[in-house]
Amino acid sequence: MTVVCKDSGGEVPYAMCGSSLGGVLAIYAADAIAKNSQSPGKFLGVAAIAPAVGVDARAVPNKFIVQVLKLLVFVAPSAQLSLTPLEDASEYDCPPNSERNFSGHWLLATSKMLLDVTSYRVTADLNCESGSGKNLDLSKVPSLLVIGGEDDCVVPFDAMKNFYEKVHLTKKEFIKVPNVGHELMCVKPSLQQVTSSLFRWLLSQNTPKT
Repeated sequence: MTVVCKDSGGEVPYAMCGSSLGGVLAIYAADAIAKNSQSPGKFLGVAAIAPAVGVDARAVPNKFIVQVLKLLVFVAPSAQLSLTPLEDASEYDCPPNSERNFSGHWLLATSKMLLDVTSYRVTADLNCESGSGKNLDLSKVPSLLVIGGEDDCVVPFDAMKNFYEKVHLTKKEFIKVPNVGHELMCVKPSLQQVTSSLFRWLLSQNTPKT
């Protein structure tokens, strides 16, 4: 199937984008799209904002508690405990009174998935380690943009930089946003910088070469 733009008669250009866990999901989706020759439209690439490719040890309970919580997942996967990440949607609700975004402590099952991704899965897939079941090379992705906050205390800045350096693409770009952490999409002026960078990157991917 091919997506066709009704106005121009050509293929619709599109890109994947996500922040934090959404950034990792966008990366995996981009890898799958790029490797599928039957994917619709004109795929431009992926932009990942503070992608969860690692985790700061200070943001995770001690190993004993983590093991207990992992066992508890099988009994009560929907449980919301004070030890799981807290989502405060009030920082990004649009409009401010919106109720469509999740608020509160993450479900145990979701928290386990996040910890597995940040502490093991991405690294294993990049290294094609035995048992990972996936090769995340991104070599066929047209373009990659990674944006990270210099003071991120959830996903270490070095983890984002190492991920960027490990993937091999013809076109890739890394942007360091100074004096801001994981909330770089929720506060000014980093919000303006990230948004401007995203649109600049997106337009540059879809601009015909002269």
